[in-house]
Amino acid sequence: MRTITSYIPTNKESAVSREMLCQWTGLPDRKVRKLIELARNEGVMILSFGQGYYISEDIDELERYYRQEHSRAIRILVRLKTIRRTLRKAGRL
Repeated sequence: MRTITSYIPTNKESAVSREMLCQWTGLPDRKVRKLIELARNEGVMILSFGQGYYISEDIDELERYYRQEHSRAIRILVRLKTIRRTLRKAGRL
């Protein structure tokens, strides 16, 4: 059985959409997303900037992806701050 990374190209110009990955693998979207997450957690540098997924070791692309994901993570944490306060007041945290 092929791994998800075998379907993902190694250059930005050939980036592949998640929809295509689902078609090629025959897997549902949720499973493809999970496999991408697992591969990333194992150190595979799968990038996505809206044009699809690709694997890269280009330092400039990695920096751009890092900044994009870091910014996203911070925005999520800011949103959760208000919810956390509410849960603390309710004695749930």
